[in-house]
Amino acid sequence: MLKERIIILLGCSCVAAGICGCKDRESKNFSAQGQETPIALLKKAHQAVTENDVESFLECYCGARGVQEAMTSKFEFGRTVEQFREKLKTRYGSGAWRTFDSIRPGDDYVTVKALPEDFDEWEQRIELREEGNRVVIMDPCDLVPAGIAYKEDGYWIFDPFRDEFSRGEFRAVQDWFIRMNRAVEMTMPHIDDPDADIRSIKELLSRNIKEQVIKRAK
Repeated sequence: MLKERIIILLGCSCVAAGICGCKDRESKNFSAQGQETPIALLKKAHQAVTENDVESFLECYCGARGVQEAMTSKFEFGRTVEQFREKLKTRYGSGAWRTFDSIRPGDDYVTVKALPEDFDEWEQRIELREEGNRVVIMDPCDLVPAGIAYKEDGYWIFDPFRDEFSRGEFRAVQDWFIRMNRAVEMTMPHIDDPDADIRSIKELLSRNIKEQVIKRAK
């Protein structure tokens, strides 16, 4: 199911969606520097989000046009989540995100996952699983991979759904990230609400995601 695949995408820190045709990459400035190993690839994607470098981020993924468009929306969503986290920390202190992440407001809540702030610390718990012609990058703390990498022309790219997506489905993935981004943006101003606390902000985010993403995907 497309919806199930998209949920997997949302749960992954740096996962990509892909199809065959990675040679379709349009950027003339493409550089595979920093993609010599799966871990180096993950680090490049992580750094690109934290440094707001969309070109480097897209270099980490299959170059097919549909993938690039969808992953541009994913990058924008990732940046918004980064801003959301920083705003929480500014308002409630350095431990605010850990508190936010630990709150479970009911059995049916939904939320967003931010990239680990310290890549070196994250790398220490990463596991690499070779599966045929691909490497699954797994964080034992998560239920889904941090990335699925393939080697191509001597460098690594993220492309976990090779051969499985049509052009129309990529548009649906792109729309999903756009609506997730909107849900986070709608929630962010409430961080400054003097009557709000971390739990109420997480509850509001859950409601906004359900309204903007889940209900509209049905």
